[in-house]
Amino acid sequence: IQHWGARTLDLDLILYDNLILNTPDLKLPHPRMQERAFVLIPLAEIVPNWIEPTSGKKILELLENVNCSQVCKVKDNVEKSTDYRISNRNWAHHCS
Repeated sequence: IQHWGARTLDLDLILYDNLILNTPDLKLPHPRMQERAFVLIPLAEIVPNWIEPTSGKKILELLENVNCSQVCKVKDNVEKSTDYRISNRNWAHHCS
């Protein structure tokens, strides 16, 4: 499979307990999770004080260091589920 190429399913594993794994095929925790607000915001709602094993920092501490301005919390009225989306210029002003 080509990295960044077309594929049927793109599944990013973010964490698995406190496991630190660094193989050619899999890295846990995800190597860029600390840079991604759309990962850290929902994680902070679930386990705000959980310690990320590679940095030794709480999820809330990691969240303080990322730009959250482009992430919107969206409620689905049909299923009442919550989704986080990265906004684009067309609807960024609707995010709060």
